[in-house]
Amino acid sequence: MQKGDIIEVKIESVGMDGEGVARQDGIVVFIPFTLVGERVKCEITFVKKSFAKAKVIKLLEASKDRIQPLCPHFRRCGGCDMQHIIYEKQLQIKRENVANCLKKYASLDTEVSQVVPSPETYYYRNKAQFPLFEKDGKVCLGFFKERTHDFVKIDKCYLLGDWCDKFCSVFLEVANQLKLTCYNEKTQKGLLRHLVLRKLNNIVSVTIVVNSNKFAYADEFVKNLSKIGINFSFYVSYNTKNTNLIMYNANVIFGEKDIQTDILGVKTFVNPMSFMQINDNIRDAIYSKVKQLVIDCKSKIVIDAYSGVGVLTNIIADIADKVYGIEIVPQAVENANQLAKLNGNQDKITNICGDSAVELPKLADKINEQLLSNDSNQKIISSNEQTISNFTLKNDEISGENSKLDKQVENETQSNIQKITDINGQINYISTVKLVEINNESSKLDKETKIKNETNIQTKATCKKGDFIVILDPPRKGCDTQVLEGLLKAQPKNIIYISCNPATLSRDLSILKSHYTPTQIQPYDMFPNTSHIETLVCLERK
Repeated sequence: MQKGDIIEVKIESVGMDGEGVARQDGIVVFIPFTLVGERVKCEITFVKKSFAKAKVIKLLEASKDRIQPLCPHFRRCGGCDMQHIIYEKQLQIKRENVANCLKKYASLDTEVSQVVPSPETYYYRNKAQFPLFEKDGKVCLGFFKERTHDFVKIDKCYLLGDWCDKFCSVFLEVANQLKLTCYNEKTQKGLLRHLVLRKLNNIVSVTIVVNSNKFAYADEFVKNLSKIGINFSFYVSYNTKNTNLIMYNANVIFGEKDIQTDILGVKTFVNPMSFMQINDNIRDAIYSKVKQLVIDCKSKIVIDAYSGVGVLTNIIADIADKVYGIEIVPQAVENANQLAKLNGNQDKITNICGDSAVELPKLADKINEQLLSNDSNQKIISSNEQTISNFTLKNDEISGENSKLDKQVENETQSNIQKITDINGQINYISTVKLVEINNESSKLDKETKIKNETNIQTKATCKKGDFIVILDPPRKGCDTQVLEGLLKAQPKNIIYISCNPATLSRDLSILKSHYTPTQIQPYDMFPNTSHIETLVCLERK
């Protein structure tokens, strides 16, 4: 098999990225935009020893699950890759991909729940990042073709609402009236780099990223964007570096620096640098599930690694005694502290600025030390209480003997009255001595208990090592090895893992499974009409 070969094949299965998989002469061929059961004529575009890639030339036999894509740019831009599949089938494919990944990379044959669907399959995104480029002397916006930096000009994205179309249209009109230039990666010249839009409730944040340390045209953009009739804040981000990172900063020019919104009852301030999930409905569903899992796990101490601006941290603070957030971005930590104060959780939440690979193991060790100390103190208190209880029982036994002997005395004859008087005297003497001993011992124990209680005034209940929960929500690359090793050493009672990449999730679970068992694996369709899937896993210590 060679590049350029034309072959006819039948699609046998689905790959990890949603592409069709066929076999030809013992070689696996990956063919995007195809479905199981379809026959296609395709051209080989890439060849290795054990696999190849191809593109469809002609669809010879179509699947019943195939539909006409809504977007005219489908297959050209690097966004959607499942618009040609009915939605129910998309969900089935994604669930199978999660299960196959777990089996292949983690040797886990655990049941994967049905995917929670998105209420909206189009117009659901709350954010877009458009690269800007010039074509025929005009400023254009669009997306990059998949796995390239080749521009694909678009007029409309069907994953974004009309609000986005309106701001894009006015932006392009003003940019072209001013005859502004666009950044060229090869020459590193040109002004405009990206347009970043995000909708929060009824307010849109508009950020223009420029290859400069100044921007003289902000007032002109603000004046024209104001005519749309939608509330907005306007920012400029200065980025003169030769990098793929879109923004390093966001300077407010017009409107609020931080836009306030509400997520599951948590008041939140968001700026262009803040990370937020792009599908509001599915985000809320995942966060609600995490909250319920924390309740079910019955631990009152929670670590939220990769905590961002602290939205989930504050949601969990509603049901926990103590929540620690770990975040590497200083500005996000600053926002998280403000958020905790805004929601009245400053006494419950401690935000730590640092890398989770470094800070999580240290924090887990510290919590375990406190838990072990509290457990030891509680055992001493319980022992003291038992000793006092034992003395009380002895005292009751002596009182019982006294009562029995008193009855005996009443039944004795007058001739033995002196003898009985002597016996009573002896018994009263013994009782008095025993009571003095008991009272002295009780007083001593009470004093020791009081000292222990004052030293450990924060001890509320018996706690043991690992009696806390860790929430992981890492980027697509998954968790660093140090994080996983730290968890295995600290052994928290439960781990709740939120993943946007089944492959790296499976890799991480293959390490954690030595000490943890997945009790729930729940996928969520955060990204309809794409092959991406969000997965929530609850792990329990063995």
